[in-house]
Amino acid sequence: MTKALIPILISIFILLLTSCGGIKDVSGDAKDDALGESDTPVEVPADHYDAYMCQEETLDNHKVLTIGGVFIPGNIRRAVAEFNEASETRSIEIIDYIDEYATLEYRAEVFMRLQLELMTGGGPDIIYDHFGWMTNHEVVLDLYPFIDADSVLSRSDFFTNLLYALESPVGTLPMIANSFSIRTMVSTERTAGRIQSWTPSALLKLLEQNRRINEPFGRHIDREQFISQVLWHAGFDFIDWDNRTANLDSDDFISFLKAAMLLPKPLTPEESFSLPYPGDPELALLLGNQLLEYVFDFCPSSYNLFTNILGDVVVLGVPTSTGGVNVLEQTWQIGINAASPHSDIAWEFLRGFMLPTVEIEMFRFPLRIDMFNNLIDTLKIPHIEIDSDGNTVEIPIELTLYREGGRRPRVFKIHAITDDVVDRVLHIIDTAVLNRQNVHQQALFSLVDADIASFFARERSAEDTARIIQNRVQTFFNEQQP
Repeated sequence: MTKALIPILISIFILLLTSCGGIKDVSGDAKDDALGESDTPVEVPADHYDAYMCQEETLDNHKVLTIGGVFIPGNIRRAVAEFNEASETRSIEIIDYIDEYATLEYRAEVFMRLQLELMTGGGPDIIYDHFGWMTNHEVVLDLYPFIDADSVLSRSDFFTNLLYALESPVGTLPMIANSFSIRTMVSTERTAGRIQSWTPSALLKLLEQNRRINEPFGRHIDREQFISQVLWHAGFDFIDWDNRTANLDSDDFISFLKAAMLLPKPLTPEESFSLPYPGDPELALLLGNQLLEYVFDFCPSSYNLFTNILGDVVVLGVPTSTGGVNVLEQTWQIGINAASPHSDIAWEFLRGFMLPTVEIEMFRFPLRIDMFNNLIDTLKIPHIEIDSDGNTVEIPIELTLYREGGRRPRVFKIHAITDDVVDRVLHIIDTAVLNRQNVHQQALFSLVDADIASFFARERSAEDTARIIQNRVQTFFNEQQP
């Protein structure tokens, strides 16, 4: 290499670095020092320059999406991180509108601001809805066309009734959830086997006939918690969010109020700490010391547990005017902003939650049928050992349950799930009803709580309390913007 070529090569190197952002500015004496001999510009051939990919060019082609919602949990954050690591040309940024320690009322207020952003054409590309509050299907894209066009996914992959439950009133699929849980009430054949229709009046009658039992739902459900849970899980019986009407002065709600009065008062933290261990609810149900168990995460394994301990367990559902209803709760839902310019990339992220490899939270059951079947297959596998005669025998899992105070333990044998139990679980899933939440729900429940406190203090009758609550809630609806 001749000395005459050195300055030219250095000039080419400097020009490339400057174009790519490696050297921001080279001028004056500094440029002379860098070039070594001359500051004469050197023209770089276009084909030579194209051989080097500059950072600015890469950034120009890099597409950045956003995912936003009220409290983005760890599983969503991990999915975002994995998506970003898998591509150099697109990435997702997380916009968490609020942290996990905010009150539910403040979360609702922030979510309403997010919905306003979406209605005005703004907001994140991907919407994460932790509470199922998204009700405006016009601001999100219909996901059915994405599923239908997908090379792997199909509507037939999912439980039909669960998919249908997520649809909007016009038949679109605005948001999707990959797992659910079921809220229900269970009891024994001895206690509830003769109940024909599990209505609020039937619940009241059962409690009145068993006044000797101090904690009908166990210690974890007092009178205030009971009303809160009833409104949360069976609120569709009394509140029509779409038409902004309430039915809280009905005989059914009055029965709920009277039933609540037969439950224990709330314990203070000091009182709760001073009491002995309450005992296991399954054993309390078996012994008749507890009438009902309010199950918040009913799933195949929990049903199998109840069946092995109680024998003929009765799954009642939540009491409603038409009978017991097993209530579906989606763990979260996710959708695509209708104004997003990158809906195809957003779908690529969303579809990852619909694949059979996705991780499902504990005590939930999946939207996918094949994942449910895999779960059942696992629960059907017995624990096998070889006995002294060389025969293969099932060794059931032993579960020890305790009475109040940890006294007199009893050991139960938990066998693998049977086809009969699976059929009952499938029937419960097929007939379950989705509990649609509303962003105004907590504010409305706060109004109810204020008047119920007077009822529990025996300052008003159940009938007067229901009438006052009805007027207050209907006024709340009338004051809301259409």
